Amino acid sequence: MNLSYEQQELVKKLKSYIKTFTISHNQYFVEVEAREADLNWEASRFWANVIHKAIPRRYEHNYESLLFFQKEYEATNSVVIDINKLFSKFWLRNVLGYINIPGAISSACRDFDKIEELKNELHFLCHFYSTIPEDKRKTIEKSFFEKEIEKYVKEQNISLNTERIYKQNWLSEKEGIIELSDIDIYFKPYLDYWVDFKFINTLLKQFQDEPEGIHINKSDFENIHTHFGNLYPTVPTIDEFVKQSVLKSNDGLFFINFHNTKIQYWYELSDKIASYYWELLINDKSKNSDEDRIRTFLSKIKHWNSSSDALSHVSNAAKKRFLNAVFELIQNEPDIIGIDNEFQKVRIDKAMSNGITDVFYDRSKYEDFSLNNSNLFELFEGLNNWERKANTTYLYDQSSRHHLSYLIRLIVKHDYEIEHVDGVEEDNPQIFHY
Repeated sequence: MNLSYEQQELVKKLKSYIKTFTISHNQYFVEVEAREADLNWEASRFWANVIHKAIPRRYEHNYESLLFFQKEYEATNSVVIDINKLFSKFWLRNVLGYINIPGAISSACRDFDKIEELKNELHFLCHFYSTIPEDKRKTIEKSFFEKEIEKYVKEQNISLNTERIYKQNWLSEKEGIIELSDIDIYFKPYLDYWVDFKFINTLLKQFQDEPEGIHINKSDFENIHTHFGNLYPTVPTIDEFVKQSVLKSNDGLFFINFHNTKIQYWYELSDKIASYYWELLINDKSKNSDEDRIRTFLSKIKHWNSSSDALSHVSNAAKKRFLNAVFELIQNEPDIIGIDNEFQKVRIDKAMSNGITDVFYDRSKYEDFSLNNSNLFELFEGLNNWERKANTTYLYDQSSRHHLSYLIRLIVKHDYEIEHVDGVEEDNPQIFHY
């Protein structure tokens, strides 16, 4: 196929992007103790068995559990939440069956949490802000401001927490002069969507308040420990695992932690642990399908936010099953079908977000952020144009699609360039690409 110069340049960019996405970064150091543990008592296989029996922390909820939460919330707070509307404006996302709260919404909720008990105070500030000429909002005498508070309290027959008004970042006070921030941009949107923000903030807290780490019943852990201890006498005792900070005892459970441990098992062995865990899932007859197995895999392995190469230590058959299942999941994922709403999704999904301004300031009202998906080159160039216009990153920074990104990376890295099929002549192989 003859490509034009422009297409050749786009191909180079695409290759560069794929290389960056799949490159294996060399570790800066080898965790010797973890590697020795793997040689002496098969630590990778041990932890894979533990993870297989463990119960994941529910960072994300599925749609059914969200509806249950909504029902309870509405009954407790005497409000009606329009879940469909929250999804339609992408304040909530359903990706691979998990409910996600986009980055900008999460950031905005953190700011909302600081003012959730100050709704009356914010109503006053919005009212006051609207009465002050724009050129006077930076030089308001404190005495005048406090008289306006007293006046508002009498007119509305309410009480205001004056002390807390001064402690929020919606104003600053120095030497008797008050300077207001841009209330209409940074705070009024909270009043306009108060019910929605309060609901999502409560949901976010539920995500965060669940038990720390994935956990396993003590009896299940003890059975695995005994089995490996019979095979490998050098397996650390349970007390030693606790001292290493890998286990934390809580009633009848052990919580599993791989962060900041004395022996960094996950840092050194995550590829092997993830690979062995996938092999265990293949033989787990309680799962209805390989797609089910992939979702279970993600709920545990991605708990530690690792880019583990889950296919580096598996058989070819296991690798093919993983890739086939992932390909089907991604192909049928509604969140990435179509391009019409893509900018609306990604612009509020940055992990590092400016919060409320990212939610409500929509650049597509003033500039063209449409995409052309007539071919891959045009689509990729369109995404590049987005980033040039907005001077930010969209491709790499989509918090709601972190599971998707991980799975796509594995497909690209492990796709078969040439697949030999039974019954096909060796010198005439079938070409197969995901």
